[in-house]
Amino acid sequence: MRTWTIVKYTLLSNVRDVRTIISHLLSPVILMVILGSALSAAFNATSLGIIKVGVVIKEETDFSKNLCEYLEKETDFLTLEKYKTVEEIKKAIEEEAISVAIEVPEDLEAKVAEGEKAEVLLWTSNKDSYQTTVVKTLLGVCMDATNTILAEVEYGVQMPSYELKETIHDNPITIDGNRAGAMDYYAVTIMVMTLMYGAAIGAKEFELNLKGDMGKRLRNTPAGTARILAAKIISSIFIVFIQGMIVVLLSKYVFDANWGNNMGIVMGYVALGAVFSTELGIMICVLVNNAELVGGVLTMLVPLMTLMSGGFFKISFGGIEKSFPNYQLQNLLFQTIYQGNTKSISSSLIYVVGAIVVMFAVSVIVGGRKKIW
Repeated sequence: MRTWTIVKYTLLSNVRDVRTIISHLLSPVILMVILGSALSAAFNATSLGIIKVGVVIKEETDFSKNLCEYLEKETDFLTLEKYKTVEEIKKAIEEEAISVAIEVPEDLEAKVAEGEKAEVLLWTSNKDSYQTTVVKTLLGVCMDATNTILAEVEYGVQMPSYELKETIHDNPITIDGNRAGAMDYYAVTIMVMTLMYGAAIGAKEFELNLKGDMGKRLRNTPAGTARILAAKIISSIFIVFIQGMIVVLLSKYVFDANWGNNMGIVMGYVALGAVFSTELGIMICVLVNNAELVGGVLTMLVPLMTLMSGGFFKISFGGIEKSFPNYQLQNLLFQTIYQGNTKSISSSLIYVVGAIVVMFAVSVIVGGRKKIW
């Protein structure tokens, strides 16, 4: 019995199971559409708008005067409104009349004159908002200028002063160009998740055809265990590859997802992912030696790897995400589609290929010791 004959009949037996194929494809496609539609706003830049700033000056001083003059110059993106009390700015922030407020205490210059630490307070409802960051930066610039003048006075500089200059320049930019939208992003991440679920196919072929009664019968045929194993791996890889490519083509031609200009390279990476997931399934099955348990492990493992790799939401785990195969496969595709860093592509390729070699070695060594082969 030739290897390709075994591959042919394995493929035919799997293709007949239409219900399983549809279930493997339908869920990822639905998830891709839901995420791509619901989170599209997170991938599209919008206007930042005018930042409304409130200020409470409890004592008119040179510093408070200069601060107001400095902020009022930035009329393109900032408006300044004066309040009499802190209670008023708190209420204004709660009612969203202003985004950020500055409080200049009445004893500011007195403390500075005595050489004590003096603070200007910043009030906000969200310390991580871009409005807070912008106002905090502008306030910091003004404070730095004041501290510089005070230092010059202390060291005897005569009549220190500073000159306000334009430090913010208008440079129009466009959000058009080679960047991923929501559907583009989730087409890649969900396709990779589909490939990773292919590990279950590799585990299933291993369990059905190399163990139990079926395995015994096949090992007694003239084909031999090595040829049977090779045929089953090839057929499993092909099935996983086809599933991945169906997701690619559906997302590209039905949902207009961007897969770049070189589909040949994309197909190569899909094939590489299919090899990885199939070998992962076989290795887990060899180590665990329980098909039902393998199915349960993969059911939990694949979504977790997708989450940790930013497949559902663009989040970072301090670099830990780079250790997951989903991240490396996604990186290969994103860097290729959007013409990114070639060094990053090389490192991801080394990771994926290296992992395949390691998993194959583990499968062969452990399987030999357990007398599976």
